[in-house]
Amino acid sequence: MKSLFTKMFVTGIIAAGAVVANGQEVQSTDNYEQKMGDQKEVPFGAEELLRSNASKKLGKLEVEEWYNYQGALSENGEGVTYFTGNSIWPDSTAVQIFSDDNGNPYPNHVGTHALGQVFDPTSEHFNLIPETPSLSRFNNHTVDSVGFFYKYMNANPGVVDTLVIGIYNNADVIGLTYTSSTSGQQWRSASFRYNQSKNAGYSPTKTIKIPLSESTEDFYNTSLASFSGFITFETGLGQTNGGSLTGYTVSYVPGMAWQFGDTIVNDSSVQGATKLNSFMPLVVRQGTVQNPAFLTDTSMSHGVFAYSFIKYSERATEYFYPGNLTTTPARTHVYSMYKLKSLNVGVDEINANGYGLGNAYPNPVSTNAEVNIPFTLGHGSTVNIEMFDLVGKSITNVTSNRSAGNHVETLSTNNLKPGIYLYTITAGEYTASKKFTVK
Repeated sequence: MKSLFTKMFVTGIIAAGAVVANGQEVQSTDNYEQKMGDQKEVPFGAEELLRSNASKKLGKLEVEEWYNYQGALSENGEGVTYFTGNSIWPDSTAVQIFSDDNGNPYPNHVGTHALGQVFDPTSEHFNLIPETPSLSRFNNHTVDSVGFFYKYMNANPGVVDTLVIGIYNNADVIGLTYTSSTSGQQWRSASFRYNQSKNAGYSPTKTIKIPLSESTEDFYNTSLASFSGFITFETGLGQTNGGSLTGYTVSYVPGMAWQFGDTIVNDSSVQGATKLNSFMPLVVRQGTVQNPAFLTDTSMSHGVFAYSFIKYSERATEYFYPGNLTTTPARTHVYSMYKLKSLNVGVDEINANGYGLGNAYPNPVSTNAEVNIPFTLGHGSTVNIEMFDLVGKSITNVTSNRSAGNHVETLSTNNLKPGIYLYTITAGEYTASKKFTVK
């Protein structure tokens, strides 16, 4: 992974439209603008956290690795902007002080109250990273740990703050459809229900509470100019079903009382009269000011946010707001990492060019059902998969464009008689055939 020595940019988020969940429209924050932070150099190396643990066993690729969506974007040539000074707070009564273009104080009520990320290991952007191949929708897997970068400043010795982390899995991750208010276009997304009164999500699969203080080991960071902190926590989750999603949210519970207008210690050279402790997860945006985001992704790997610039007046949505909607050229995430374990789609024989055809499953398969054909491509190409009976009659012929990596094609066995059938793959100069049985 590329070294991440990145210049911070001052910019904002404009969100408009509606979120539709389970057929019910939920109004999202509109005309929202949040100052994310001043320009900073933030040195850290995520590559130190991504070690190549993948190993080949018995001809199958067994994955046990940290997955990092932002790193995958970078490996695919996408620019990323990192934001500093973005504190999270239970409401918008507290104030952050930034410096404007002339170096003068710029007070801004906190607009971000909780955030996190949805993780989908089927993202095509993982294909270029051998240690973290994208899984198919058939791959069950386990996310056993999650991590994210942060910076924390305790300006009040003796005060203990608390992080509340909600972890969501399978059906707890809610599918959403976003409707643009200007074009009428719809985008698929995913999120969690948001409980405004508790500043947390409803019904997480698991909740973790982590105390923070000036003496908390591995948390206290005196240099706010660096996201040198990295927290990892075990999820305690069971299996994530193939095609399902995992995600988390983090909110911050201050250990001291505050009132309207109190100021948070942040990166600005100007501090307020009051000094509330601050916790800032690292927020990144796909694309840069000079080079807007160009990669698209049909998966649901993205950040989710609970924010409303005037939240203290009880204005909020029922759902966390997806942070990578394609209605704008930039998509916002939390810099998150997921340790995933899975036995990837098995392809027993892979040639020197990275191509292979796997064994169909289930095998034998029932009539009027579906059979899955796994295959691996060394390079993106047009793929043709054809099914024949034993006398050479073509039954099914499917052609599609696929990227390099592991894939699965699903074929119908509707009205097939019991017997043995052949399937053939053609991708560029590569061709191979195998058989399966219908019972």
